[in-house]
Amino acid sequence: MQETGFNTNNLGRRTFWFCLGILINSIGIAFITKAGMGTSQISSVPYVLSFEFPQLSFAMCTFLINFVLVAVQIPLLGKKFFPMQLLQIPVNVVFSTCLGLSMSLFSWMNPTSLPVKIGMILFGCCVLGLGIAVECAPSLVFVPGEGVVHAISRVTGVKLGTVKLVFDLALVAIAVSISLMLFGRLNGVGFGTVLTVLVTGNVVNFANEHLGFLEHVRGLAEA
Repeated sequence: MQETGFNTNNLGRRTFWFCLGILINSIGIAFITKAGMGTSQISSVPYVLSFEFPQLSFAMCTFLINFVLVAVQIPLLGKKFFPMQLLQIPVNVVFSTCLGLSMSLFSWMNPTSLPVKIGMILFGCCVLGLGIAVECAPSLVFVPGEGVVHAISRVTGVKLGTVKLVFDLALVAIAVSISLMLFGRLNGVGFGTVLTVLVTGNVVNFANEHLGFLEHVRGLAEA
């Protein structure tokens, strides 16, 4: 997880890479979701809620949940919450819009074969992992889910990686609980969610270690 830098070095190019990462993220999540076996851990709660409130799209539910994640950082950090961190709100708008577009673009995908479903999930995990690596490389601003993890780590002193793991597991547990309460069964959470947890982080690590252009992007903040 990146440390956010608010310097304006190469701001235009860093913004380009950050937005490209968000777009790639949304495509990865769409592929995972369209496989019909759950969605990514960070999207699990809004995805479950989108079944209960069909008048709200998956993208809109994602926007609302992410807005809550931004809001809880204010009392959590108190005086340590700086106005620049409110940039997470327009980031949320961009991400939710990209997710809505990606879901619409792949609306025709409704696989029925288990191998195809698993293949879509794995491909989506690879795309999502790449997107996360690209998004983090410019060290520009946090997305809401990452921002709240960073805030919790800062307040508690617990390592970022540990907080991230617990946070992701908590989101999945909440999604499962909501699904069981609302539908009496798992709806929107499944094997795809578990696979995403296991695979995506490894893809991020691989991308950071082996994709040379990411080193260039990381250097933009320091140039």
